[in-house]
Amino acid sequence: ALFCFDYCLTFTREIQRIWKLKLAPSAIIFYCVRYPALFSTLFVILEQTRWSGISDPVTFSALRAYALSGQNRRILAVVLFLGSVNPLVSLV
Repeated sequence: ALFCFDYCLTFTREIQRIWKLKLAPSAIIFYCVRYPALFSTLFVILEQTRWSGISDPVTFSALRAYALSGQNRRILAVVLFLGSVNPLVSLV
């Protein structure tokens, strides 16, 4: 809950300061850290409330990106890889 609250508080500053920048390495790191953590938190909340939707959010996201990208297998691989980073880090 605290993470989601922090996200809501800082979202407008994020738009002003990060989204208007060119895609720099620092921005890429920011996106790779901030959004997987947010999605992971949201899925944990959904699991705690007995959400009976998709059982594997990473697979769902990867298949959706694959379909929307015109069945680009590279997109599928990238989304599957990035989606598995956060759970693997949590294991460590």
